[in-house]
Amino acid sequence: MTEVNAKEFEQRLGDVLAEYDVAYVPARPTRDESVSRGTVALPTNEGQKVLPVHIKQGARAEVLPAEAQQLHDRFPEGVVVAQTYINPGMASRYRRLGLFYADLAGNAWIRQPGLYLFVEGRRRPASAPDSVAGPRPMTTSWLRLGYVLMARPSLSDVPIRQLADAAGLSVGATHRALDELTAQGHIVQGRGGRSLRRMQELAERWVIGYSARLLPTLETRYWRGPEPNSWVLEGLARGATIAGEAIEPAIQHPACTTLFDDPPYVALVRRGRLRPVVDPSTETANVVTRKRFWNEEALQLGGVASPMLTSAELLASPDERLREVGSARLADFVRGLP
Repeated sequence: MTEVNAKEFEQRLGDVLAEYDVAYVPARPTRDESVSRGTVALPTNEGQKVLPVHIKQGARAEVLPAEAQQLHDRFPEGVVVAQTYINPGMASRYRRLGLFYADLAGNAWIRQPGLYLFVEGRRRPASAPDSVAGPRPMTTSWLRLGYVLMARPSLSDVPIRQLADAAGLSVGATHRALDELTAQGHIVQGRGGRSLRRMQELAERWVIGYSARLLPTLETRYWRGPEPNSWVLEGLARGATIAGEAIEPAIQHPACTTLFDDPPYVALVRRGRLRPVVDPSTETANVVTRKRFWNEEALQLGGVASPMLTSAELLASPDERLREVGSARLADFVRGLP
């Protein structure tokens, strides 16, 4: 797969929408990547209706609830989200959020008086780009530091070495990640020192980056062991951090427990009498251990993962049911952030 510039993406988008007698008009170039890129002209019973188009960048990008609300506030008449590819699960979430959408495969959902466009099931074309060229992608250092700051916002103004220790990063990597967060407006330098801002946006960006960038780098092992409730009720997870479906109240019958700890997980293996699952594709694991990506001794976050991490774990699941719950959990979490 390849990356294309915005102009090429818009040309392909216009070709796809033309199949449905919908005209796409690109906007003039702008430095503000957050604004709509162009408009669509829709034939309705009330004449031609023009709606803005919001291009979402990135192969795994998704408009999450807080951003969806911002789009609704900004464009009360409606907005069309355009992406390289929108899979059926994402499409379902967009419809519940009231977001019209279209992708380069031809999947689309747009409703207006006298117009109902709904196309689903088209697969990502082999020639489709992975993403539209855009801002520098999130690094694992950005994600590790972002997690620490979201967990402990007061640390935004501590010395760099203390931040680096909390995030398990080198001083140089911490400097670079802090510079990125500052450039994005998440860290602001004021008279009283550094402070954390735009936390809703940071949380949603972090959750997207977790599955795409950070999760693949974490040492992960699969096991057979006690059922999820046992880890909580019997205290088997002492010293570890439980995340995901095992601690999500909306999931009545969780099937798996995800535990963050420091390898080699000797205490967890002994208390839970864990048996390794060599090939998770042929044997179902009901316990997953992941290497912690923060310094628990420095942060003292406790044995239950934050709503942000639990949302990220659920949204990274291949199970559509868990992703739906994760999306709702994230929406609840960001609603309470400044």
